[in-house]
Amino acid sequence: MESANKGKDYSANILQKKVKRGLMSETERDEFLGHILATDSDADFEGCDLIIEAVFEDKGLASPEAVIASNTSTLPITGLAEAIEDNERFIGLHFFSPVDKMPLVEIIKGKKTSDETLAKAFDYALQIKKTPIVVNDSRGFYTTRVFSTYTQEAITMVGEGIHPVRIENEAKNAGFPVSPLAVSDEVSLTLMQHIRDQTVADFTAEGIAFEVPKSFSVVDKMSNDFDRKGKVAGAGFYEYSNNAQGKPQKKICFTFKRLKRLRPWKKVLSILLPMQTLAVYLVLVLLLGAAARYSS
Repeated sequence: MESANKGKDYSANILQKKVKRGLMSETERDEFLGHILATDSDADFEGCDLIIEAVFEDKGLASPEAVIASNTSTLPITGLAEAIEDNERFIGLHFFSPVDKMPLVEIIKGKKTSDETLAKAFDYALQIKKTPIVVNDSRGFYTTRVFSTYTQEAITMVGEGIHPVRIENEAKNAGFPVSPLAVSDEVSLTLMQHIRDQTVADFTAEGIAFEVPKSFSVVDKMSNDFDRKGKVAGAGFYEYSNNAQGKPQKKICFTFKRLKRLRPWKKVLSILLPMQTLAVYLVLVLLLGAAARYSS
C-alpha cells in the first residue's frame, strides 16, 4: 500500500501545480483524484479492461496472473507472458519518465500477443493522449537499446576522467533535449542496476556469457559507495534541492573527482574533445548504427 499511496501522492502534486497556475480548479483536481484508488486488494481489479504493472525490472515481481500489460523497459514480453494462462492477453506498454510529460509509449508485441490485445493497448495510448509506437519483442525492445547507448557512453566518459559539464553541454549542443547524466538521474541509477542484474541472471540461466558495460563501474560506485542513486533519492550526478523561493533546482555534483579512472585515456581524450563537432557526430553515428543493428 505504501507504494500505491506514493503513486497517488505524485499525481496529487502534479495536479496541485496546475491549480496554482490557474489551469485547473480545486473541484476538478478532487474529481480527478477520485478516479485513483490506492489498493492492495485483488477484488478491486474486477471489471477492469486493462491492468498495467509498474515495478522494478524483476521477473519474480512482474508476473501476477491478473496483469495483462507490463511497463518493463527491458524484460522480454514473451517470457513474462508465461505467468498467465492466456498468453494472447499479455502485452508491453512501456512509458517514459516523467510519464506526465513524455508523450511516447512503446507497445511491445509478444510472440503470442493477439491483434485484439494490441488494438486495445493502442486505443488506450491514444485515449490518454500519448504517441504510441509498436515494436516486436526482444530484450530492451527498441528505445531502451538506443537510450542505454546514450547514457552508458556518457557515464563511461565520466569514469575516463572527462568533465561531466562538458559531456552534458555537448549533448545539448547536439540537440538532445535532456543531457545523458541528467536523464540517468531521472531514470535512477538503482533501476540501471536492477536491469543489469536481471539481464545477467537471464543470460546465465541460458548459458550465455554477458559482458557488463564499463559504465557500471561508475554506476555501482555512485550508487553503492557514494549513496547517490538518482533524482528520486535527492542525489545522483546532480545535486537536487530547493532554492530560497522553494522552487526545485539542480546543479552538477563534483563527486566524479573521487572516481578512480577506469582507463588511461584521459590525456588522449582531452586532446580530441576540443574537436567538438567531430565528437558530436561520432556519438550520433554510434546511436544510429546501434538502432539499425538492433532493429534488423
